[in-house]
Amino acid sequence: MVAGTGKAGQTEVLIDNLPGMPDGVDAAADGGFWVSLVAPAPPFNSLLLTKMLSNPLVRALYARLKPGLKAWGAVVKVDGADGRVLDFLTDPTGRHVSAVSAVTEHVTEDVDGGSRRRLYLGNLVGDYVSYVDLGPSDAAAAAADESPRAASDGEGQGQQEL
Repeated sequence: MVAGTGKAGQTEVLIDNLPGMPDGVDAAADGGFWVSLVAPAPPFNSLLLTKMLSNPLVRALYARLKPGLKAWGAVVKVDGADGRVLDFLTDPTGRHVSAVSAVTEHVTEDVDGGSRRRLYLGNLVGDYVSYVDLGPSDAAAAAADESPRAASDGEGQGQQEL
């Protein structure tokens, strides 16, 4: 597919100015992408950080120094076509999950024929894998006339605390 577009060997930015530093990306069940955010965005100019970390030597030095990670955890779901943010889940205190380095969505079938979505989260600082129940799949939610968001205790549109 890439070769057919004439863009083989080229990279494009899908999304920038994220609320944190991205570490892992995985496909979502609905065609979007989940992005794990290992640490909050630095308070200084993110463009400067991006430019600095694009240099392999600076990136290697940064990785070796392993600056202390703030207790904070987050993942963001983005639209695969245009990079629009579809969902943002966060643990601002890092009490439940912190330094999220990997995220995978898994859909399971219920015994009653419905399906439920669960998000598995890997991290850099613990010896465990966390999960978040996202509720029924979109098809099951539509059938029950219930939004998965409505059942959450979200803190705002498109944001839910982990």
